[in-house]
Amino acid sequence: MQTLRLRTLRVIVQESINAKDYNHDYSRELLELNAHLQRWDDVIRISSDLLQSDADEWVAWSLLMRCTFDGDMTTEPSRNRMKQTEVLVKKYRKQNPKCRGPLLAHIDFVGNIVQRNLEYPNIDEAFCKDLIKTFFDKFSSRLICAMDIAYVIPVLLPDEKRRKAFVASILKQATVKSPNAADADYQDAIYRHVCAYRIARTNGVKVEIRHLLETYGRIAQSNVDTLAEATGKINLTDATKKTQNGGGTDNASITDMLPQDGLLLLAVSELLDPLKLDSVKDSSAPVTAKSDEHQLGLLLLATYWLHSIGLRESPANHFMRLRLTALLSSAAGLCCSTIQLKVMEPLDLKQLLLTSLGHMVITPGPHLTIWSHTRPVTAKKLESNKSTPSSDSPDSQSGMENADLADFYHMLTERTRLMISESEEWLVGAYKQRTYTQIRDFCQFLHKLRHADSGLLAKTETIYRKVLVLPNSFDEALETLGDASLQVTSIKELLGEIVDCRDFTVVPEFTWREQNPVNQLDTFNHEKNWLRFRLDMVDLFGACAKLVMRSVVKIELLASFSPNSAATAPQPEAEGVDNAAPKNAQELTAAITSLGYNLPSVNSLHFKYNDLLLTPDTIFATPPPLPKTSILAFYHYGPFGETLRACLKLLSSLVLQVDGNPGKAPEADNEKLMQDISSPLESMLGDEKMASKFSLPAAPLTTTGDSSSLEHHPGAILVGLGVAVETLSMAILFLSALVSMLRPRRYAHPPTVKQGKKKSAKGQASQSSTVPREHCALAAHLDSFAVNLHCQTAKKTGVSRTAIASPGRRLVRMVCCRGYTYYPGRLCR
Repeated sequence: MQTLRLRTLRVIVQESINAKDYNHDYSRELLELNAHLQRWDDVIRISSDLLQSDADEWVAWSLLMRCTFDGDMTTEPSRNRMKQTEVLVKKYRKQNPKCRGPLLAHIDFVGNIVQRNLEYPNIDEAFCKDLIKTFFDKFSSRLICAMDIAYVIPVLLPDEKRRKAFVASILKQATVKSPNAADADYQDAIYRHVCAYRIARTNGVKVEIRHLLETYGRIAQSNVDTLAEATGKINLTDATKKTQNGGGTDNASITDMLPQDGLLLLAVSELLDPLKLDSVKDSSAPVTAKSDEHQLGLLLLATYWLHSIGLRESPANHFMRLRLTALLSSAAGLCCSTIQLKVMEPLDLKQLLLTSLGHMVITPGPHLTIWSHTRPVTAKKLESNKSTPSSDSPDSQSGMENADLADFYHMLTERTRLMISESEEWLVGAYKQRTYTQIRDFCQFLHKLRHADSGLLAKTETIYRKVLVLPNSFDEALETLGDASLQVTSIKELLGEIVDCRDFTVVPEFTWREQNPVNQLDTFNHEKNWLRFRLDMVDLFGACAKLVMRSVVKIELLASFSPNSAATAPQPEAEGVDNAAPKNAQELTAAITSLGYNLPSVNSLHFKYNDLLLTPDTIFATPPPLPKTSILAFYHYGPFGETLRACLKLLSSLVLQVDGNPGKAPEADNEKLMQDISSPLESMLGDEKMASKFSLPAAPLTTTGDSSSLEHHPGAILVGLGVAVETLSMAILFLSALVSMLRPRRYAHPPTVKQGKKKSAKGQASQSSTVPREHCALAAHLDSFAVNLHCQTAKKTGVSRTAIASPGRRLVRMVCCRGYTYYPGRLCR
């Protein structure tokens, strides 16, 4: 009886295991394995079995095509494979006339033959045109149709002139009749229009913006009393919640995308990147050079179309929101971070989408410095799957002033941490239940999530801002340096296996330009170099802080040395432990300098701040390229790099002087090094007399009625001001560190309890001896430089003596720069 029970229990356990783990179809894995091993008979057999159950199984079709055209196609086995594949394609085309898969496979089959210039019966230009026309007639009412055939048409029809004529005939036939709301296939007719326009633009056929806008306006006007008006009155987030809870039947009309929205998206693309009729292939040389004012006008007009027309008609269209987010980004030049966050808010992005789409907001540059408040970065905690309550209407301004970029960075970091924690708990539960099917895939997913570029960039920018931007003095920076150093170490460990999770293809861009796949690699390498630059800056400041604290001890010992007893330099206790600090500082300085070796130099003669932005025709590229001057190159060769190198040079010079002979005055010109620190920033923010290659342009004169006075892009000027703020913050911290080093804390802030004792001791000393105490030459030299440092900073910044004497207060409170004013925490006119 007991044996029967055990046997029954074993059967139950085995059935449970099979249901949880082993009941899995491995046909796709077997097909990939046989395709890799080039076992043609098994490939054709497994593909037939998969396609019998689902004719749209594209994994089977793609592997079948890859094996068919693998190797030398002039041999007899290759021709036999082609014949077998053609028979299989025609078979499933006949059995499944409404499926896209077999017809797409036939197009792929013919495209491989044409591209390889193979001789095959019954395949000529007329057959290729008929194949394209058949697919367009059957599936043009589907959104995916244009993506299926728009980019394969040049392969089937290599001759450019005849291809354009054929595509133009398709466009004319599809758009000869305007969609009529009374027709039964009204929406299908709209989608057919959109598909024809997309195919035409992709293949170099001119599409008039006027026709796109007229068709869009006519269709949208007919829907004002129906779908568009209904959607505009409903809060998208609330409507989604009601639908999920089973209520709100009136919300059934809400859709993700209206049929005519594709026309407006095409009009925006054609506005920013119009087709060049004279030379479509040569996308590098523009026909006419557009002025900066004209480019800004194009961006503003495209933003108006999407924000005030498109999203007002279709607030649930995520494609339009992502397009608008790209236009409002810093890379595009509008630099409207607050509005950008509000536009993205109704998307209610989950963690995976935040990781893949976070690059629209989180990009290399001084953006967190410009668009974040001066409060500490302990941002308000946002729930993992709950957006900030606000209206979803594009025109809504409620709560917009509360949107902060630091909150978005904090939200992405927190959601990533929570998701990693939940996934680890899921893995532990899977191991306990012995379900091993997807554990490997899930471990790979966790690895990518930990090393996602957007998450690492958000953490790095937060740390940099906390250590080198927010502190007002060297003392405040030291308080944050301990935790920051641990975080920098952990991020550097993850940086070695960083993963590019950016997705640039969420919104399909039907462009006539040939996309450059190298752009993604270039921008990713730039992002990695930027991360190393920011992390090395924090480490470098930590090494400099060690040098300062080490020198403070030696400067205090100088007070006990007279010229007669200062034969050797004073040695602090435990010097062997501190000797590693200068070596680490030199290594980090070399690492910062080495970043410039692989960076293209900035043309000093033709540099413009507009070069830091993307041109309008590259904003929607997939992926977009780097701007003419990358932000990292500008940091390295611009005022920030010059100021950083000057600060390091002055600090290292003072450290060497402190380590030298106390009885001999150093020959180094510290005043000249001090001038080198302030010169780059003064020339950047100064008047015309101190103009340099990196001088910010003057603010435009708004009093005159001349509309052509705008010569520089305001977004580029704002980015330049952000770099100036970070340069100023860094210089302030280094100057504050010098003040702390030259004036030790116990002398700068003597306790009040000991003042009486010091006065009495001083009186007794004056009575007992009238001979004044002589200081060593090094101490006198450092005291002289401290006085000059005080005078120069007081003269240039207008700060009182008390502020310079106290390293706990900011040295600079306000800097005026040609019509712009910087207050700590914000930029304003």
